[in-house]
Amino acid sequence: DAIVTININGHRWDCLIESYSDTRKFVNYSYTLKGRSITSKLSRDYASRKTGIVAQAQSAAQLAQAQLALLPYTLEYQSVSWLIPGNTYTVSEATPIDTIMDIAHAAGNFVESHPYEPKLYIKNRWPVGAWDINNQTPIVTVPSSLVIGITGQKQIKDKCNSVAVSGTSNNAKGAIVRRTTAGSYLMPEASARTHELYTAIEVLREAGIAALSETGKHKSETVELPWDDTLQMPLGELGQIWSISEPVTPAGYNGFKGIITGVSVKANLENDAVAVTQTLTMDTYLDD
Repeated sequence: DAIVTININGHRWDCLIESYSDTRKFVNYSYTLKGRSITSKLSRDYASRKTGIVAQAQSAAQLAQAQLALLPYTLEYQSVSWLIPGNTYTVSEATPIDTIMDIAHAAGNFVESHPYEPKLYIKNRWPVGAWDINNQTPIVTVPSSLVIGITGQKQIKDKCNSVAVSGTSNNAKGAIVRRTTAGSYLMPEASARTHELYTAIEVLREAGIAALSETGKHKSETVELPWDDTLQMPLGELGQIWSISEPVTPAGYNGFKGIITGVSVKANLENDAVAVTQTLTMDTYLDD
């Protein structure tokens, strides 16, 4: 498979091309290339699979990094790690990325690829609880004058104050994780979370915060912006908290703050010049 390097605004992406198509119409030709990051070589389409139990005690970070042993890849663990006793965790027909993603998801985290290096990251999906996002200082505050367009979709679930998190292995730990102990907020309870990697209080807390953060009123905002460093408009990154300003509405609504959950980039040729925009998908929390 070919690797294509893309450079936009000084940023580089290396893509492993897995398919292409072409369109021919008189003198006009167009080509469409589709691919993934070079770390996709760790997936089921390319990598071998393993089955067995992990006999040695190690931290979650060490276990994730061990999946890349003897492979030309690295992993940077940027979240809470915890001790996993030996003979606790079993893998079944799992590729390296299967196991790495399982470790990340157990704690409510996500896995991200480096744009062009053979490197993975495990990062927090929720750097703070969803209910605390509006108290955080944003990485970037976008003025309304730079917003090209916004679309949003509201998502309503029961706001939960507690969740049971428990392990399923012979070294299991369990706990009830709560937002607050105030009596009026003790119910309802979110769906219980279970996993054989729940072996320490650190992961119970992280998994509980992630579970509770998914409850309540959320709004998914899709924001189209320029990507232009001269306008102090950097490229958004997954997991960052940004603030988006809007003109004040009659109801007094003038913008929102949220976590970036998706980023796409578009480069168009307009009047012999390249115009680059980015579209951010942001999760905003509407409850108190």
